[in-house]
Amino acid sequence: MRLLYFTNRDLASNVMLNHLLPLLHPYIQHIFISDKVGKANSAAPQALQDLKFFEQILPNEFLFPQLDAQAKEQKPEYQTFEALSQQYAIPITSLNDVKSEESLNLIRSLQPDLVLSIRYGRIFGDAFVQIPRLGVVNFHSGRLPNYRGVLAIFRALKNGDKAIHGTLHYIDDKTIDTGGIIGFSHLPVNPDRSLLWHILHLYPVSAAYVADQVLSILQGEKPNILAQDEAESAYFSFPSTEEIAEFEAAGWKVVDATEYAEFIRGYSKNMNYGSIVEGVVTQKRSNLLYEIHCLDGRTLVASLGKSLIFGAKLSIGAKVFVQLLPRPNNDGRILTETDFKSNNWQGWTDEHEPNFK
Repeated sequence: MRLLYFTNRDLASNVMLNHLLPLLHPYIQHIFISDKVGKANSAAPQALQDLKFFEQILPNEFLFPQLDAQAKEQKPEYQTFEALSQQYAIPITSLNDVKSEESLNLIRSLQPDLVLSIRYGRIFGDAFVQIPRLGVVNFHSGRLPNYRGVLAIFRALKNGDKAIHGTLHYIDDKTIDTGGIIGFSHLPVNPDRSLLWHILHLYPVSAAYVADQVLSILQGEKPNILAQDEAESAYFSFPSTEEIAEFEAAGWKVVDATEYAEFIRGYSKNMNYGSIVEGVVTQKRSNLLYEIHCLDGRTLVASLGKSLIFGAKLSIGAKVFVQLLPRPNNDGRILTETDFKSNNWQGWTDEHEPNFK
């Protein structure tokens, strides 16, 4: 049986792949990956830019390359795309134009029995859907038909749902999130956690169910299909600035830097990730050096050359996230926050002083 897996190059997709490959790797012939979902939008609300940073930019441009460059660790909780590809000997190929004749011919040449799509960033056309003998199955991170479209978990949290759901369903044509439903998974809502936390934690609790259903289909079993009730359907695009403001006014966070730092430690027990803090720019000391007031009350002096500062704009009053990237001192040791607090400081900013005051 030949299974093709389509996914996206982001953190949540990587998490799901880590959970599914141990269960499905004997059947997965090839993994195809999109580089993003939808079109780039520089005018997106700041909160969505923050979400993109933590989901895509930070893991793809900083975390995963660092992990791939270092010595391999014994059994980390999560591995990068490249490490998974090597461990399971399954090729991973970027594919961003799935409707082109070249792409369609490639898929036809692989003769798939089934296609599994999870967070893939492109819409499959009718010609693609007709290729696999057993069809195309998609896992949507929202309850269908109530939450079609993107960021369904945001809508569920904003609406006060007690649980968020994933829906395993068929893709029958080029329409979005409309095919017959195979079944659901769910995660109880935690009001103390962020939107990104809920996104990242839905996939681990859903993987076993998805794998079980996929294996059943590959073995010739026909699932009981539930047709979607169009009277209950709703399609959502990315939330507006006003909708995000309402979300945050209700007490929710889109991302939480502390939660994120805790989560990514699952990729390596040995790697020093530094820390991630959230704050507001209070002073520009030079073209590279900024003073930032952190939400925990500290004042951070951060250099663009030594720390990663992310925000829509680095102007006074702008909200930013700062990842403190640890640097080796002259002895080759990695400096941490503890070094700053003990005044054992060297090499993080352009000023010869601890950067936490």
